[in-house]
Amino acid sequence: MGRIWMLFHMALLLATLVSAKTCLTNLTTATFPELVESGKGIWFVKFYANWCGHCKRLYPIWEELASKHCGSGNVHIGQVNMYPLA
Repeated sequence: MGRIWMLFHMALLLATLVSAKTCLTNLTTATFPELVESGKGIWFVKFYANWCGHCKRLYPIWEELASKHCGSGNVHIGQVNMYPLA
């Protein structure tokens, strides 16, 4: 069980590093109102859970969408982890 958690954390860290390169914004309760609700630009936001198989399969597509709109200025792609690890 410990090894599974270690691999899970490593995958999560890798996903975070990759998302930073593709303009995929990781939103939190602190940043969501400031960025999304500000009315500046159009936001597409994915709400996901790390354990969700469908969410995992959507990740590469969501990442590609973010990279296509990177630097567009008006369109932003974000994601919210609904079950963040404490």
